[in-house]
Amino acid sequence: RLCDAMHPVLAAHPESGRRAVFGSDWTMHRIAGMSEAESASTIAWLRDFALENAPYYEHFWQEGDICVWDNFGVQHRRDHQPPGVERIMRLHE
Repeated sequence: RLCDAMHPVLAAHPESGRRAVFGSDWTMHRIAGMSEAESASTIAWLRDFALENAPYYEHFWQEGDICVWDNFGVQHRRDHQPPGVERIMRLHE
């Protein structure tokens, strides 16, 4: 465990107000105020719902590509990169 942080399961986008599930397999372990069983089934339902209903885009990188997305309201992840592979990431707030 890295820490005992808590955050809301649903969070509003700071500009649009649109609500999004805020969590991942790494961050969402239990929902406060629910039993372990109820929390596990709710998290599983949220994960399945997102996987079945959210838009999906997979990028196949080529030299010179730039990929931009709204980090708050878009599901995103990257595959493992072996050591020594350069990764440049810039954040704009």
